[in-house]
Amino acid sequence: MDPNMNTVTEKIFQLIPLLNRTLSIASIKASNDFSRHHHEILFILSEYEYLTMSDIGKFLFISKPNTTNLVDKLIQQGLVKRSAHEKDRRVILVSITEEGRKVFRATLEQLKGNAEENLVYLTAEERIKISESLDTLHQLLRKALKE
Repeated sequence: MDPNMNTVTEKIFQLIPLLNRTLSIASIKASNDFSRHHHEILFILSEYEYLTMSDIGKFLFISKPNTTNLVDKLIQQGLVKRSAHEKDRRVILVSITEEGRKVFRATLEQLKGNAEENLVYLTAEERIKISESLDTLHQLLRKALKE
């Protein structure tokens, strides 16, 4: 493996817990009955009109049966809905409901508040630097994923 690639990979892995702590992800889970994966499904579906169960599982790196169980709970809460694909009735599509969007927006606001509390100790210049770095990271990772 290219040493540079190894360094990049390690830095990405190191970034994940820092982001979780910055956003205080644990406080979101503690505030309601949903797991991290439930919130992630709402986040993903807020970006896409609809996804298949397999697509959701691929995003979360979980099996289709686990994805189905997670989605079922969100359906029971009225946060997402299932529908059959127009051309292939065997394909089940999942989309976020308006109530799901409300929960997503509320969670996003809480995460923003958490981040602001944790980033208040940085100077304006440091926050700008983080913002620019995240823009670059976002752009390059999307390129790497061919999105």
